[in-house]
Amino acid sequence: MLEKIIISIVSSVLFSLILGLITFFSMDSGDQTSLLSSFFVYLIFSLPVFIIGGALFSYFVEAYLDGKNINYIIKLILYGVGGIILGGAYLILIANNLNDAKWSSIIIVSFGAAMIYYHLLLINIKYNTISKFFSLLSK
Repeated sequence: MLEKIIISIVSSVLFSLILGLITFFSMDSGDQTSLLSSFFVYLIFSLPVFIIGGALFSYFVEAYLDGKNINYIIKLILYGVGGIILGGAYLILIANNLNDAKWSSIIIVSFGAAMIYYHLLLINIKYNTISKFFSLLSK
C-alpha cells in the first residue's frame, strides 16, 4: 500500500504540472498567473483525490483481480472509469452549483489523471522503481 501512496503522490505532482502548464500557456498574456502558483493550486486539490481515492481504488482493483489473467485494455478501462467516478464524486463534494459544472471537462481531466496513475503503477510493477529507490537511500 505504501507503494500505491508514493505513486499517488508522484502522479499528483505530474498531473498538477501538466495542468499548470496548460493553464499557463492557454491564458492571455495579461491574465497569466505564475506556473508555480497554478501548479500548487492543482496540487492542493488533486493530492487528496490521488492519495485517498486513487490508492484505495487501485488497492481494491488489484485485490479483486489478484490471480486473474486480465489484459492491459480491461485494466485500462477499469482505471479510466474509476478515475471518472472519483473525479465526479470529488466535484460533487466541492462544487457549490452542479449546474455550472463542466462535466465533459471533468470526465476528460479525471480520465487523464487515472491514466497517469495507472501507467506510473505499471512502470513501478515492471521496473520495481520504488523499491530500488528506497534501497539506494538505505545504502
